[in-house]
Amino acid sequence: MSPQISARWTNVRWTRKARCLLPALGLLIWSGESQAQSDSDRRRATGEWGSTRTALEDDGISFPLKYTGDVLGNPVGGESQGLSYAAKLKGGVELDLEKLLAWQDTRFVASASWNQGRDLSADHIGNIFPASQIFAGTGVRLLDLYLEHKFWQERLAASIGRLSVGATFATSSLYDYYVSDAINSNPDSLKKNLPSFTSSSYAQWGVQAVAEPGSAFYLSLGAFNADPRVKDDASHGVDFTLNPQDGVLSLAEIGFRPEAGTGNGNLPGRYALGGYYDSSDYDRLDDPTRQQSGNYGFYALAEQMVYQEPVGAPDQGLSVWASVTIAPDQEINRLPFAAYGGLLYKGLISGRDQDVSALGLFYAQVSEDLLDPGQELVIEANHRLQLAPWIYFTPDVQYILNPGGTGDVPDALVLGFEFSVTF
Repeated sequence: MSPQISARWTNVRWTRKARCLLPALGLLIWSGESQAQSDSDRRRATGEWGSTRTALEDDGISFPLKYTGDVLGNPVGGESQGLSYAAKLKGGVELDLEKLLAWQDTRFVASASWNQGRDLSADHIGNIFPASQIFAGTGVRLLDLYLEHKFWQERLAASIGRLSVGATFATSSLYDYYVSDAINSNPDSLKKNLPSFTSSSYAQWGVQAVAEPGSAFYLSLGAFNADPRVKDDASHGVDFTLNPQDGVLSLAEIGFRPEAGTGNGNLPGRYALGGYYDSSDYDRLDDPTRQQSGNYGFYALAEQMVYQEPVGAPDQGLSVWASVTIAPDQEINRLPFAAYGGLLYKGLISGRDQDVSALGLFYAQVSEDLLDPGQELVIEANHRLQLAPWIYFTPDVQYILNPGGTGDVPDALVLGFEFSVTF
């Protein structure tokens, strides 16, 4: 690193929140290590509240609560150098109505979040895929508010209310191990092309059904109010406007899990195809004064465990994954093509069976109808240290080639970490 770059990095102004965060984070890490040694079976930082929490859950009432934060900086490249901190406190209540009211196979879910911090990519890098997956605006926001009922011996689950599209469609638990918003929760190209596609940080009015007629196949269908204003910080998630006349987002996904029900020792995996249609009006990229009605696209997901450690938990070993999104109409879609892929190894380091090492590559092609069409590529490597069942710490490195896809912004190096505590 040159002296000039080093000096700029040294003089980057830390935000007050980031300065206050580090001592607290050190305490959390220390307590996580101590707790892991003294009580490795504890699932949550606050324990079982004596026996009160256990008794409530036995009665059908649970209170999930998690705090996740990202501290990231770009000492090299981008539009400028800087350091940003973003965090989310998400909590809620889940009611098992079968236990509480004898409503068989029915549950009610409500959640909200408190979001804070800054977006490193918007403030300093100028790239397409945000470096931090946890940044979702600022302020308090109502999220989920829905009722779910299962039919057909629990082979069909139907939900109605305020739902996150991305919680069911185009998602994978493997994506959560990445810090970049390119893939965390969902492929970011879907969110870029579809303002109505809500990730886990937002919710829309909607109805969805997930059917698993056999042990290996599933089919998901959903229809959602296509109102992008639910993402506005000012609405706090309590703008309950239902305006299907302005647009409805419809999705379908079919998937296959090859290990399910085979009994032949296949390693776990999943393969899925999905498609969507949004009936909203979209501004044309080459002329925002003109609109056209409707937008459609497709996506494909694949994940497969390719090596399972002979000794240890069944999920220890190497998994590979890939996903692709295609939005054919370049006149209204900023990212007509995007591809993602990666490797994950759980338990790579001896004695660290719950740690996960991750490598990912994320590629986006920019629409030819924009003034500066091009491509952006992000490479990410990290290692999640599971300090205890309720706390993890993830050092992270990202390298962003051709930020923004314009060729005008220097390649950027992003360094930092993510941490999360389940209370």
